[in-house]
Amino acid sequence: MKVFKALRISFLAFAVLLSTFSSYFAPGASAADENIYVSSQGSDSEGTGKAEAPFGTIEKALTNISAAGTIVLRSDITLDGTLAINAQGKNIHIQSDEGHVYSIIRSSSNIDKNLIEVSGGNQTNTVTFDKLIIDGNQVNLNAARHGVYVYGGTAIFKDAEIKNHLVKSGGQPASVISLSGGGAKVVIQEGTLIHHNKISGYLRDNPSNVLGAGSGASLEIEGGVITDNEVMTGSNGVIVGVGLYKSPTFKMTGGQITKNKLSGTELDENATIGNVAVYMRGSARDARFDFGGTAFVYDNLNSDGKQRNVYLKNAQATGDAYLTLVEALQQGAKIGVYANIMPDEVDNPIVDIAIGPNAGSSRYEATEADAAYFVSDINTAAVIRYNGDSKKVVLSYQKPIELKLTQPGDGSIVDVQPDVSGTVTPGSKVTVTLISKSGLNEPLIAEAEVREDGTWSFTPTTKLQGGEYTLKVSAASNGVSSETLSRDITVVDKSALRNKVDAINSENLAEVNYTSESWTIFQNAMNKAAEVLDNPTAAQAQVDNALQDLTNARTGLTAVNGTDSAGPGGVDNPVLWLLPDEHMGIASGEKVNIWKDRSSKGNHASQETAANQPVYWDDLNHNINFNPVLAFDGSNSYMNLDVSKLPQGKNPRSIVTVSKTNRVEGIDYIISWGKSDSSAYSGIGMLHNETRGGLTTFNSDRNQTLYTPLEFLGTTFPNEQFVTWTGGITAPNQARMYSKMKQVQQLNDWGKDNAKLWDTGNADGAIVGKLIPETKKDGYWKGTIEEIIIYDRALTDEERQKISTYLAIKYGYTLDQTVPNSYYDSNLNTIWDSQSNTAYTRRITSIGRDDQGGLLQKQAKAQEQGSIVTMALGDRIENTNSANQNDVVNDSSFFIFGDNGAAAEFKTSLTKGAEKLLRMERLYKVQKSNWDEAQITI
Repeated sequence: MKVFKALRISFLAFAVLLSTFSSYFAPGASAADENIYVSSQGSDSEGTGKAEAPFGTIEKALTNISAAGTIVLRSDITLDGTLAINAQGKNIHIQSDEGHVYSIIRSSSNIDKNLIEVSGGNQTNTVTFDKLIIDGNQVNLNAARHGVYVYGGTAIFKDAEIKNHLVKSGGQPASVISLSGGGAKVVIQEGTLIHHNKISGYLRDNPSNVLGAGSGASLEIEGGVITDNEVMTGSNGVIVGVGLYKSPTFKMTGGQITKNKLSGTELDENATIGNVAVYMRGSARDARFDFGGTAFVYDNLNSDGKQRNVYLKNAQATGDAYLTLVEALQQGAKIGVYANIMPDEVDNPIVDIAIGPNAGSSRYEATEADAAYFVSDINTAAVIRYNGDSKKVVLSYQKPIELKLTQPGDGSIVDVQPDVSGTVTPGSKVTVTLISKSGLNEPLIAEAEVREDGTWSFTPTTKLQGGEYTLKVSAASNGVSSETLSRDITVVDKSALRNKVDAINSENLAEVNYTSESWTIFQNAMNKAAEVLDNPTAAQAQVDNALQDLTNARTGLTAVNGTDSAGPGGVDNPVLWLLPDEHMGIASGEKVNIWKDRSSKGNHASQETAANQPVYWDDLNHNINFNPVLAFDGSNSYMNLDVSKLPQGKNPRSIVTVSKTNRVEGIDYIISWGKSDSSAYSGIGMLHNETRGGLTTFNSDRNQTLYTPLEFLGTTFPNEQFVTWTGGITAPNQARMYSKMKQVQQLNDWGKDNAKLWDTGNADGAIVGKLIPETKKDGYWKGTIEEIIIYDRALTDEERQKISTYLAIKYGYTLDQTVPNSYYDSNLNTIWDSQSNTAYTRRITSIGRDDQGGLLQKQAKAQEQGSIVTMALGDRIENTNSANQNDVVNDSSFFIFGDNGAAAEFKTSLTKGAEKLLRMERLYKVQKSNWDEAQITI
């Protein structure tokens, strides 16, 4: 929309006045004329009208113009009454001060008067409103009152904005801009925006309007945009109304009338009385409708979504009501049109739409090229054609299309990929539109398959989100469209529940391994889920409740005698738990073809091709805090997972990774799964993007990523990334990104705290160490991966703290202490109290044992800047944790210390007897939990 862009540049960039003035200015107005300044802070009695001493009112400034002059506004001006401008023998220019855009505003008490009136003289006398706003201020006017009323002279709107006028019919119509009388003219020029005005009230034979011309007046639109205005419910108002008394003229050779909202009353006794964009009250004998150039009147829709643009009030099919083409239509023009009498098969096969001003004369004649810029608003039996014999653009009758929609029926409950079918006139094109009533998703618009016998069908290739939809079906053939058929349907998404049931069945759970009470609850939930899945009329709430109950029941299964798998930090039932340890079954430095999953899912990562296998390291040069790692080379190595065992759809999840990258350029993936689609949110990837960490759905939409700010990670120490999502099925749909117990997502940009549209697919599999799919050679991880943990639920704060404690102790980093974060074992016992140890929360280092949490750390050194202390159980420090053969005697026992953050230099004097020593400024504090005294080497 070129015109609208020009307006924005004018208003927002504060462009200087154009150097070339309109041809409407009288020759006597020269650049030497002095400006007259007006400000709400000025004074009519003491001001001189100079810039340094402005008048207080526009009325006072007008008295100082005898023939031609410019009034410059230096502030907004609020009017309690009518600004009356007599243009007799004058050319007046009213504009904002250079570099500003000021407003003429209706006061809230000014409800019974026209805001501006222009009178006197003829069309050679002008009043130009330039680079200013005429603001109705949302004031509800009394009936039959106008925003601007022109009944003499020419009012020109150039780079102006007219908005917020609320007008309504009474005994007479009302207009935002009204013009009446043979000496009255209004010109809308380039850069003008007329928007967000409202028309109310009902006057059957003379509707109110945004722009109205009557009694011989002339309305010309050369440019600008008229948009986002509204005809209110119950009103028969129009956007542009042209009367029939004394032959008024409407001429449009540029500009746009588009996207106005027509919510009013269109018909009375089957006759159109308003609620259209451009309304002709009479025939061509009563008023002129002149068009040409780039005139654009389209996409003005009524409440049923139907085009209602230019209405011709013809009393007979030909020679009565039509548009007059005064020049050729050009690229960018588009005119939607319909008439009181539309074509039919017998009586009126042809209806006039547009002709030249005098067919057969030397003046412009309509051509076939002009016809291409017209569209029939009602085209169920009419198409636009060009009649070469009469040199006219006409509507021609064409046999209607027979369209039937067989299924689904109105009010049906359907699956996420519903089957839609029916019959149509053979050779037609059928379009199916599915519109979500929630408004959260873009409408799905697709073409159905039409067979030779006229039967047609359509099934969406992508799954719809659950909710209420409007299904619309239309057909078209040779320029004719059918009536649109509509159905209300409800889409119920059972995929998440079905996937959950399948995932549980694949676990092969045995009743003997669980307590009777928890198994009964679980079995009841499974039975209910099966019942809902088999019920074709089940509502979405029933499906969601069944899924929630089943998820809770599976999580709540209580193992007998520890038969269930332990989880990291004692948090049970992960769906994936990959960690490189002695269970790898290979020597340090060897390539890995199977990385065993420690969860009950058995989702082992695999790689059969040796060249693509990562390397397992358990030695001094590679380990992190003496624990083994899996090294990925950044160009070839990756491993495959079973995507069906990972969270999919809109189901909740928690994803935890510990890794260390060797490069911060580009984007590398720790794990990815789902479907890689840049136009959707159907994948999941944990990654680093340069020095950001985070989660992506393979879509650049900043509302749907979950990234940290830059400088989150480097190449020296391992990083923990911890994502939780409550899922998109039910509220609260909350996604969080943590690291070491601190929320780290970039809330104001790449990690917004908003509802997520994530809907994870499975088409491209699941991969550790690069981007999906397997065929895409991109996003390879360069560095080590220490641990990957995934749950099919959003973990609680306590669960997060237990897992982060486990990881912090194992990989030697300190939980964030911006606010005190204590360390908990798998039983929620406090093993490091950050409240009481608040002065010693740097480089927290631990050895200890937690069987339920899967932790046995025998030696440790903080993996942080400035760490100088290593401790080991026994009498020496081994190269690896696994090489230390000493035992921590008690389960759930820990030896932990932290320091005060001071320098590690020996500066503080310490005297012991006759000896004078220097003590390190850095101090350490130890906390022991259930610790059985044993030798420790530091």
